[in-house]
Amino acid sequence: MNFTKIKIGDGSLSGQSIVDLTSLINTKKELTILGIERLTGGKAKLRSYFTNADILTGFYWRELGVFAQDPDEGEILYCYGNAGTNAEYIPAGGGPDVVERYINVITLVGNATNVSATLGSEIYVTQADFDNHTGNAVMHVTQVEKDTWNAKETPAGAQAKADVAEAAANAYTDQKVGDLAGAGRTTETVKGNADALAAHLAETIKQGVHGGLPAHKSTHAIGGSDPITPADIGAVNKAGDTMTGNLTAPKFISTVATGTSPLSVSSITLVTNLNVDMLDNYHAGNSSGQIPVSNGTVNTNLNADLLDGHDGSYYLPVSSYTASDVLTKIKTVDGEGSGLDADTLRGKTPNDIFPPYTVGDIVLIQDAWTPEINSTTPTKTYEKRIDRSGSLRIKFGAKVGATSITGYAQIYRNGSPVGTLRSTTSTTYVTFTEDISGWNPGDLVQLYCYVSNNSYKMYLYDFTLCVAKLYSLA
Repeated sequence: MNFTKIKIGDGSLSGQSIVDLTSLINTKKELTILGIERLTGGKAKLRSYFTNADILTGFYWRELGVFAQDPDEGEILYCYGNAGTNAEYIPAGGGPDVVERYINVITLVGNATNVSATLGSEIYVTQADFDNHTGNAVMHVTQVEKDTWNAKETPAGAQAKADVAEAAANAYTDQKVGDLAGAGRTTETVKGNADALAAHLAETIKQGVHGGLPAHKSTHAIGGSDPITPADIGAVNKAGDTMTGNLTAPKFISTVATGTSPLSVSSITLVTNLNVDMLDNYHAGNSSGQIPVSNGTVNTNLNADLLDGHDGSYYLPVSSYTASDVLTKIKTVDGEGSGLDADTLRGKTPNDIFPPYTVGDIVLIQDAWTPEINSTTPTKTYEKRIDRSGSLRIKFGAKVGATSITGYAQIYRNGSPVGTLRSTTSTTYVTFTEDISGWNPGDLVQLYCYVSNNSYKMYLYDFTLCVAKLYSLA
């Protein structure tokens, strides 16, 4: 059973039998069925929507009728109701009174196996549907999720942390260099410490603290023609002398002017933990003009000879590699089986999602057209182009203006007959159904009709194409 529409009207019953009615007494508006629900007890609930926006003249809403498709008689008035004197007045649209409401019609369907409805393309939701949607925490991003996302690291934040790390590294280097030279002290510190040490040693020797020195050295410890020398006490001269072994001191300070090397070494062996401020007059760091440091920060203006073992000429400049170049290369591997997402949707090809049509009762196309034919030769009255191959269930209704003539109809494909030649002498609509296979993308589904006598016309309605499945993502 397939419900097709709901109509409302203002007709009054004046003794006629409701059972004999085939339509409303006076139709005012036709409503689209928006939904259908099978209920217990052999009932079904149809849902529709009404507004007075397109009502030109106000009327009293007395009548309500539900129409369904009968396999033998075509569309029929399935159930009918009349409010009589309890009718509600519906004002014309465009005024201060706006009428909008959902209509639920509960009707008996008995033990029918399949109950369906021809649904309109309009989309309306109830307040309950809307509240359920807006309250769905799974479908919508919460404020907590927004805050979590906004708290993630950004390029600016990462750069700020790198700048802090660089400043800390420079401060650490400066501190260590200060510790080596002596905070707040001059380059004369080493010389001053050496003079103080020599004076202390002379005083110590004069007092005989170290004893065992040659007698003549002791007598001339304070001065004279034979003063004490560093060699007398196993020391080295502070200028121009040579020593062997290790020299340990808390700090070494050079006072030579720029241009003279303060140290001269022969070994090229690595000095572990040597912390210097400059190398060849360059600071270490990540900025331009500094010795590059591997600390995760980009080294500005770094001019390297090789990258991954390749000279710079090996690589293509950014300016020479455009979006067009990228697209050209992608096209060389595009196509089925390439693995590119452009070829599939959720891992499926277009043929997987839109398979060939198979016969069923799901409405693919339905045109509520009512042409009139009085030609005595086959005449095309309808055609529709399809986009897929497969099999179709084709339905249409037909009747004639008088029983004295015969109306003929036949399904064609691209101008050639493929269906059974149908005929009728009925003055009420008869629905014809036929399953036809062998369709290909781009084919035209056509209906040709004619009458045996052009004194009367042939009438047609509701040309419908049905399939088993519209698409598949399973």
